[in-house]
Amino acid sequence: MDKPSLISSDNIYYLNIFPDYISIKLFHAGTVKIPMIDIIKIEASKNYSVFHIIGHEPIISANNLIYQSKKINSKYFFRANKSCFINLFQLEIVSKTNPVTVLMTDKTQILISQRKKTHFLAMHQFFLYETSEKA
Repeated sequence: MDKPSLISSDNIYYLNIFPDYISIKLFHAGTVKIPMIDIIKIEASKNYSVFHIIGHEPIISANNLIYQSKKINSKYFFRANKSCFINLFQLEIVSKTNPVTVLMTDKTQILISQRKKTHFLAMHQFFLYETSEKA
């Protein structure tokens, strides 16, 4: 079987570089499983987390951002600032000028914290290298 040439949600599972699902605890509906590749970003909202997912309305979780950070794969999610995790698979454009910002696939713009700028740029370069090597 030939390896796929492009990284997409179909072949991410084939490459085994991304966990399948994350279980999100909701307020009244119990839990829901979401494919990690579909999460665009996770934002803090007081003591809750808001999951922005491709093709869905935002989902509010009863757990805070610190709790969520223990459940997500930190190799492919990055804490851009004190209130937002971004999925590196969902980046569209990275602006390396000061301040560093990223445009996500849902067309929202996220500011990368000044303190995390160097770490983010290095991690992004490594991410690009790793995904191109495995494709």
